[in-house]
This record gives sequence, structure tokens and C-alpha cells, in this order.
Amino acid sequence: MKRFPNLLLLAIALAVDAAAAATPAPSFASCFVLQPGVELSTSASHTRIESARYDNRDVIAVSVTLSDEHGGGTVVQYHDPGTYRPIALESTGMHGLGIPAGEVRIPDAEPYPDHVARGTKVQSTGMRLAQRLLPFDATITFVGFATIELPLAAGPRTFEHTCHLQVSVDDARVDYWCASGLGVIRADFATGDGPVQSNPVTSISEGI
Repeated sequence: MKRFPNLLLLAIALAVDAAAAATPAPSFASCFVLQPGVELSTSASHTRIESARYDNRDVIAVSVTLSDEHGGGTVVQYHDPGTYRPIALESTGMHGLGIPAGEVRIPDAEPYPDHVARGTKVQSTGMRLAQRLLPFDATITFVGFATIELPLAAGPRTFEHTCHLQVSVDDARVDYWCASGLGVIRADFATGDGPVQSNPVTSISEGI
């Protein structure tokens, strides 16, 4: 994981920018609806989605905390509870990965489109926030919708209509699958022709 400091920040930006609520049919916008009361864990991080207060207003906060083994530190992204658009990001600093401490705000986030064609290059608001902390050039591609199965601690679980996104930075890339109501449930990292390092969710708690 330490080989991907820039991609990890992208991962955090997308992870907190891509939780989804239940929907009868897939839509790109649904991948960015947030449901408080969800916690997800991977081998490297813990994510929590909850109602909170920020700048004297009600918000939905999504926090991602890295394990000590992967450098520690927390990034929190705050979302408007009506539109789900990100309004700010705070980082305590993930020094082992070169991610600085800081706070950035974005007052001009645009609504998420309902329909995006496969292969379309998209701009994530979370990415725009992340770029203000750590400059880099990145491309996000909407690969399409997919059904995947994960071997969770509580047993195998199938996720339908997940949103598959791919982020590229130089010769490195990370693929994401965002599930309805849960956000990012799997992230695969790779550099050049090297092996893929997968980081799937291993446990999920809902309604907490």
C-alpha cells in the first residue's frame, strides 16, 4: 500500500465521495447518496458514515481511518444532507503516506448526473478536494455497473448494480466498486505491469 501514496488519497477521496442508497435501478447519481449509520472495515482502513455538525450546519460526515500498520491518520469529508454534495474535507495527516494535515472547502460542487455512459471521463468533487491537499494529475473513468461477490466475515454477499470507477495517475491505477448504501466495497491497486493488490471490505455494519 505504501507504494501508492497519491492513489491512496484518491482512494480516500472516492471512498468518501461514493456511498450509495438503495435504488431499484442503477444510476450514476445514486452512487453518491449517503446513508448514515454504516461502518465498513478492510485490512487497511475503517470507514464510518454518520450525521454530524460542521460549520454550524447539519451534515453527513464520512471518515476514513488508516490502521497503524498503514501509517495511521484520518480523513473526514462533509456532505450536504440534502444534495449529498461534498462541502469540505479535513485530514489529520497520514504522514507515513505523505498525506499532509489540512482542511479544504468547496462551495461550488455541481449536482451528480443521473446517467453517464460507460467509458466516460468523470470529475469527482472528492477528487477536487483531494487535489487541493496534494497536487497531481488524475483521470477518472466510469467503467460501468457490475455485480460482484465478497467473502465477508459474516459470509459471502453479492452486490448488484455497483458503480465501477477507475482512477489513473501516471502509470498507476486503482479500480473501485461502489455498492448501494455502503460506498466503496473493493479497491484494486496496480502500477504498470505489476501485480494487482486488492483491498476489499471484510466486514459491514448497518443501522448503527
